[in-house]
Parts: sequence; C-alpha cells; structure tokens
Amino acid sequence: HTTIWVNDSIQITKQGSALIEQLKNAQNYGLQTRYYHVNTLEDNLKSLNKFTIEKRFNLASQLELMLSYFYMLHGKHLHYGIIQTIDSITLLPRKKFDVNLPNYLQKAYEKDSLIDKLLQLQPKQTEYHNLQKGLVAFLKNTNLTTENINVINFRIDSLKATSLAKEALVLHNYLDEKYKDSLYFSALTTFQINHGLKPDSLIGNNTVKALSISPYKYYLKIIAGLERWRWKNKWPSEYIYVNIPAFKLQLVKNGTVVKHHN
Repeated sequence: HTTIWVNDSIQITKQGSALIEQLKNAQNYGLQTRYYHVNTLEDNLKSLNKFTIEKRFNLASQLELMLSYFYMLHGKHLHYGIIQTIDSITLLPRKKFDVNLPNYLQKAYEKDSLIDKLLQLQPKQTEYHNLQKGLVAFLKNTNLTTENINVINFRIDSLKATSLAKEALVLHNYLDEKYKDSLYFSALTTFQINHGLKPDSLIGNNTVKALSISPYKYYLKIIAGLERWRWKNKWPSEYIYVNIPAFKLQLVKNGTVVKHHN
C-alpha cells in the first residue's frame, strides 16, 4: 500500500515527474497528450502547494490514481496501438494483448525502472524503432502545418516549377527563405534522398507528389505506420523479409541479414 507518484510530504516524486514528462512527449511516439489529460495533471501538480492540508491530500490521491491509470494506458498504446478493432482495416491477424498491466507496473516499480519498462512495451522490430526515431527528428525540424504548395512538373513550366518547389522546400524546412536561390539544388537533392526518390534535382512526377504534401499529412502517415507496427506479433529469430517496392528479399537470422536476393 505504498504510493508511487506522490510522497508522504504531498510532493510529486522523481518517478511522478518522469512519467508526466513522458506523457508530455507522447507525440514523439505518434500519440496525443490529450489521451492522458496532461493539462489536468499539470494543473493538479501546480495546485499541490496552494490549498489546505485536506484539499492537498485529496489532490494527491487523485494524482496517484490518475498517474497509475495513465501509466498503464500509455503502456497499452505503446504495445498494442490505440485502435480497438482492426477488422475493417486489414485481414492480417493482430497480436493478442496479454500484458497484466497492474502487475507490470508493480514489478517496474520494484525494480526502480518505471519509464524504461514502459518503453520496453514497444514493438521489438528494428523498423519500428527506426520509424519512431525518425518521427522525433521530423518533429524537431518541422512545423506541423496543414498548408501545402501544389508544385508542378518542370516539363510543364520549368521556371514556375522551380519557384513552387522553392516555396515547398521552405515550407518543409529544407530551405531557408534567405538562401532559397543559392542552396536550392542541394536542398532539393536532400529532400529527394530523404523521401526515397532518385536524387536527380529534377522536379519530376514523384518529386512533385512528395513536395505537394503538407507536413501535417506526412506526420499522419508516420503515426499510422507506428500504429500498424504495434499490431504485429514479435518476429521469430529466423525469417524472410520482402521489401516489395525495392524488389528485394532478405534472410534474417537473430537480427542479422545473412542473405540478399533480388
């Protein structure tokens, strides 16, 4: 019957502060802070020193319960995803949710590794972790605007296509407004590489499509990808991985690619 998140002095513990910080950064995992009532948690936290002892104890007990609940909810989202049923979305089977979250929380507390254990609930596949790290970098370097620039193919009008491409590269934070002429070609090439396109510095059809999407739509694509990874079962130690767009097949054993085939 020990509290985890609030101590006997009615102060937030180190673990409580770490959990609130994790929930505040939920967007880095393709999740929303509103799922965990982060604003309410922070308001309650600020109020811990403002009231009478009785009211402070009431607030502390609410915080303790809310943080335990949101620890488990966040863990479920990281492990299993936020969509309850996927039958209308895919025919692929979904992994079973078999984590006893209260027991998991108890053991994580006993080992003094609450946040580490929380993050360990994420999928184990390397591709998931690469995408999650990519999302962190994307959010750090991108303004999540819904605005987009409708770029045209250079064969239609090369001057207009270049002008629109520069605007789009500024929007996507690949180009600074001050240097959009001098650094245009290197910025376009970097954009093409980052989006899996041929780095030819030409504004062809595929580059047009990629430049014309808003940063927010790219964000939605990333979080949809993370959500789908959370539906998958852990892969066996030996498997065949097929990258359909690249026409490549890999044989993987114990996390290492041992054979490549076209």
